[in-house]
Amino acid sequence: MLCSVLRTITYQDILGFLKLVFLKDFDFYEKCYGNGNCNIRANKKSHCKNSESCENEQQAPVRRDKSLFEGINVSELEIGEKLGAGGFGAVYAVKYGSRNFALKKLHRINTKAARESFEAEASTLHLRHPNIVRTLSVFTMDESACILMEFISKRTLQTVISDVEKEDLPEKRRLRFALDISRGLSYAHSKGIAHLDIKPTNILITNNDVCKIGDFGCCQSMETSGNEIPMSPTKSNLTGTYAYRAPELFRGEFSTPQCDIYSTGICLWQMLVREKPYGSKNHHVVIFGVVAYNLRPSIPEDVQCGARYKQIMELCWHQNPLKRPLAKDLAKALEMTIAINK
Repeated sequence: MLCSVLRTITYQDILGFLKLVFLKDFDFYEKCYGNGNCNIRANKKSHCKNSESCENEQQAPVRRDKSLFEGINVSELEIGEKLGAGGFGAVYAVKYGSRNFALKKLHRINTKAARESFEAEASTLHLRHPNIVRTLSVFTMDESACILMEFISKRTLQTVISDVEKEDLPEKRRLRFALDISRGLSYAHSKGIAHLDIKPTNILITNNDVCKIGDFGCCQSMETSGNEIPMSPTKSNLTGTYAYRAPELFRGEFSTPQCDIYSTGICLWQMLVREKPYGSKNHHVVIFGVVAYNLRPSIPEDVQCGARYKQIMELCWHQNPLKRPLAKDLAKALEMTIAINK
């Protein structure tokens, strides 16, 4: 029986498997959209909502550097200024026709963490929410994996926090920003995705002063049990930023959406104090303090903090993840606080 199975394996099967393992071709991550477009590497009609469209795609030759997002041809993308850079790649402002986008171009994906980061970003193609930066397409260009996203602005929550002279952050604005973040997280968590790298540099701010969560390169997909706590948690080689990381992750425990709530609590502190969490303390000392002694950033005496704002912040970074509010409950608490303040 085994010999019979082996005889049915073709050269194309082996080639496809090698491409998948070594990620030499990233086209298989491209997703189907509601207009009937299908995954150009799909070999089964079940992967496409429109079987006729899928058959047409299979008959056409596979073209590299061709995105499924509105038939965009990446050779016509006008790459502009660099907006930011990280360990796995850089983000550029790009133009296609009259429309502006953001393009994340990843370095060679030659590590397990880099592959996981790309796969994580690709897994968010289905997310549609006003408080989440929309991922539009993934494709290859110049032998690099690329992620096309909507362009928000050059401002992040971090730039607002740092610009003390020009940017005011009264409690009303802080609460509104926190509400935007919690709403975005509530939606992501309801779709079984934990972001796992919530921090001010990953929160983009629109020209209308609305926060949008971006950079899902550390996110994990997990099956939810209805209360946003995963039934099937997973491990990852991606770690996020230590100052915003939940203590259970330092202890080597599984990731859960409640890790995002902890990070949100640190962001609430940073919007209030407008300083770097833990200052210039050695990160090993900080990690040990967070895990062993429930260390959290302190509020300076000269900084005024509303009682309810402080209560929400401290509840978000509670040592026990089960005592942190769910994202949807955090949003309700923030809505109530905003209403009370009015």
